[in-house]
Amino acid sequence: MQIDEGAASFLNLPFYNGLLYNAETRAYLMGLSMDPEIINSKKRDATINEVTAQIANFEKAANVEVKLSGLPIYAPYWPHALLTKCVIS
Repeated sequence: MQIDEGAASFLNLPFYNGLLYNAETRAYLMGLSMDPEIINSKKRDATINEVTAQIANFEKAANVEVKLSGLPIYAPYWPHALLTKCVIS
């Protein structure tokens, strides 16, 4: 019940509509903060893989598409992304 009350309070704050959520499309912005000691260690890739696996499970269970952006999600893919973006003329 507390979650429902918190959600109702949040949705009644019009300032956040269009900033943190979109009432029309029911899209929400979510931030994730990670421990710098993990992010700056060899554990980073395993941790990010676990987080993205959990997100994939949620997508399947909820039948929704989650958009990911930002660091360090794409950091391991930078060299490949840079190579695929280069065009030699």
